[in-house]
Amino acid sequence: MPDRLLDVGPHLSRRTAHPQDLILVRPSNGLTETYAALSHCWGGEVPLKTLSTNIKNHLLKGISFNALPRNFKDAVTVTRWLGLRYVWIDSLCIIQDDPRDWLEQSAKMADVYANAYDTIAATGSPTCEHGFLDRRRCDLELSVPGLLDSDSKLFVREMPRYRHQAFGWGFVSTLAHGFEEYPLLRRGWVLQERALSQRLLHFTKREIVFECEECFECESEERFDLYKGSGKSHWSTNHQSALSKRLRLKPPGHINTFYPAKHAKWSAWQDKVRIYTCLSLTYDSDVLPALSAIARLHAGKGYIAGLRVQHIIRDLAWYTLGKCRKRPYRPKQYTAPSFSWASIVGQVLWAVTSDRCVYRAKSKAFSISLENQKDAFGRVKNGWVRVSGRLLGAMAIYWPNNKPDEFGWPLPGRLEGISSAQVHFDAVEDILADRMPVFVLVLGLTGNCSNEGAWTYNYYHALVLRLRDEQSKTYQRIGFADGLPKDLVRGAPKETVLIV
Repeated sequence: MPDRLLDVGPHLSRRTAHPQDLILVRPSNGLTETYAALSHCWGGEVPLKTLSTNIKNHLLKGISFNALPRNFKDAVTVTRWLGLRYVWIDSLCIIQDDPRDWLEQSAKMADVYANAYDTIAATGSPTCEHGFLDRRRCDLELSVPGLLDSDSKLFVREMPRYRHQAFGWGFVSTLAHGFEEYPLLRRGWVLQERALSQRLLHFTKREIVFECEECFECESEERFDLYKGSGKSHWSTNHQSALSKRLRLKPPGHINTFYPAKHAKWSAWQDKVRIYTCLSLTYDSDVLPALSAIARLHAGKGYIAGLRVQHIIRDLAWYTLGKCRKRPYRPKQYTAPSFSWASIVGQVLWAVTSDRCVYRAKSKAFSISLENQKDAFGRVKNGWVRVSGRLLGAMAIYWPNNKPDEFGWPLPGRLEGISSAQVHFDAVEDILADRMPVFVLVLGLTGNCSNEGAWTYNYYHALVLRLRDEQSKTYQRIGFADGLPKDLVRGAPKETVLIV
């Protein structure tokens, strides 16, 4: 059970001023009653929160139903409709001005949603004040003279087939028709909230959508195919893999088709990070906590600021495109070491996702300092990784890109004198000049498949680094490069570098 819940039971009339009111409770040990959880967009400042100054009142005197934001009122109403006594709402069940309580409770978020009987999703509400039980968009009434008696009416509703694509987990989610109708699905936190929930009720502007580990069902179709009309079912016919089962350990079906089962776990993690970084966070500092529940399922032998220790060389081979027609950037508040994708705000992809890669670099050691020592998957203070590999000096040239595309706003470049090499800079803050000296740390050989099915290994991929301290050989990651020719790499010396 969560550490705190909101009791909305009818018996509260004896303890509160009004029978509609609710009270914050600390469930006693052994309490096994079911509860609902709310998934919603804050949409700015929430007018009612539990704080260190009012928690005693919320525990002893209760909370006025009339003081609740509209989304909270509707969540309480639905909880009562479902016959449940308790509901969990983040802003009321976590002490919002207590950093220690926030760190402790965010580490337990996985259990909150996984153990909830139902997650009430305010999917169509952009703010907490919007509400989700209002009148829906009206159906169109048809006039059919002579076909209906005077007491009958005929209505038609648009079949939102393409809008259902926004419920899929793939990259199409960010581009699907009607995605703007579901502001909740753009939230970074919602990925793990959906992944871990046993069942969800999505309240949208047009209909209610039911989601569980077995299916999606809505009011406009009995069950819907997320990719109906696309000519291709990307993951599975019944989309079990699009739900919690897929997000636990399984990769999407189209990846599993190309890559052997032994690599399913690491390719699945990379796919989830790719999806997650398409989404938005109100606070950049939440980048690791908002994915921590899913990270626990994939960490294996260890985890360091978004990278798995067991596959750390593979996980280092990421690059970013930016997102929402914005260039990738580093947040003002420290979120992760430079070698981690969590240090960047932007959509993250992996250049090498198959097993057809020969890794040459070796991870020698690593260290990470955590804000909450009990949560290895939450916020970090600092960290480093020591990697051994071939190191080249080079001159990086930035190609100014003044126009975003539909996916983001990449920061492309090249290495002077190496025509085959392509550079992806990590953030606008890393580009100090159009032409700047860098170091290139080779990670491995990339495999390419011919039309005849033969694999060749002609080029290397690498990290692009900037030297921060020559004496300690400390570097900062500023980009990713691929297309490095074999002949160039063979003559480079092997070095061990510290990346922070």
